[in-house]
Amino acid sequence: MGITKRPTPTKADPAAIEKFINSAPDAKGQGAAALAAPAPVAAPTTTKPVRVVSASTRKHPISLTIDAGILARMDEAAAARGLSRAAAIADACADWLKSKEGA
Repeated sequence: MGITKRPTPTKADPAAIEKFINSAPDAKGQGAAALAAPAPVAAPTTTKPVRVVSASTRKHPISLTIDAGILARMDEAAAARGLSRAAAIADACADWLKSKEGA
């Protein structure tokens, strides 16, 4: 099999592009004319956000090394409870911290 030259791209016909865009099910005549005038933007509000995330609920990715046997047991326990591995490890860490704070 020989190496072939990349075909030269052809220039698209603007009318064909407009027809293609307007034939989309959700187009409703939104071709190039709709791109010319931007949609109005609502004025910013000064109200507080509905939900503020505290620092304790933010999640950070980590990397750790763990014994294969412990990891297998953790995966089995997580699956039995319908949790992901990450959720099970996070719960185990939270439980461990609670036990240390109570001691």
